Amino acid sequence: MIDIVLASDRNLIRQAGITALSAAGASSLPVRATFLTPQADAGHRDWGLVEAALRKRGVSYSLVPVTLNASRLQLAEHLTPVTYYRLVLPTLLPEGQRRAIYLDCDVIVHRDLAELWSMKMNDMPIAAAPDLNFRDWSRLGIESADGYFNAGVLLLDLHVIRTTGAFESALEFSRENPEALTWSDQCALNRVFTRKWIRLDRHWNYQYSTFMDDIRQHGMRAAEPGASTGHNGNAIVEANWHQGSSWGGRMVDTGLSYWPVIP
Repeated sequence: MIDIVLASDRNLIRQAGITALSAAGASSLPVRATFLTPQADAGHRDWGLVEAALRKRGVSYSLVPVTLNASRLQLAEHLTPVTYYRLVLPTLLPEGQRRAIYLDCDVIVHRDLAELWSMKMNDMPIAAAPDLNFRDWSRLGIESADGYFNAGVLLLDLHVIRTTGAFESALEFSRENPEALTWSDQCALNRVFTRKWIRLDRHWNYQYSTFMDDIRQHGMRAAEPGASTGHNGNAIVEANWHQGSSWGGRMVDTGLSYWPVIP
């Protein structure tokens, strides 16, 4: 059984469900999906739609209401306290659960998560794909040689994280040093896990910046997200939720085909 965790408020409930459906559809092992949501949004009708769609596909479903003190956290119009739910998930999941895959609800999974799930971590707390866009090294207080990961797809050793209290440290760093954060809790995680993370291949989190690099090196056809062939085939990619939106000026259907499943 693969345990995936997602976080969403009322604005992205169906998108979170679609991410979970894509993960289950691409996985050779059964999937158990846990969703973290604000206490006030736990009764939203869309959660019922998500639960029905997932159970129909044989996916175990649980919804965990979260209360988080957002004071002193770096927020913006597009950045709600939900992004910080990553930092409390080890305390919200069952104590006996020793591993989890965290997924942002703007990704679509085209690759078998069983491969990621079975990866040996050798007591490292976290595995993630690098984010090559980051440049604010001195602001965050880490060296470029240390690297910087994207937190949209994370393989987590919950036992190690709980033992070290690392996520609590990241939350505290977020509150005490908002000026150091370029990208909210993602930066806090990178500060706490400096030189303590496993680098995943880019196909586990195929980002827009990588897509643009691939266009320059290999052309649009080879770079198209979700393509069955090309340099990024069978990847986890950012979703294209809005009709008419595109990557690199070209319409790419990575998420819209799932919409009828959760009407």
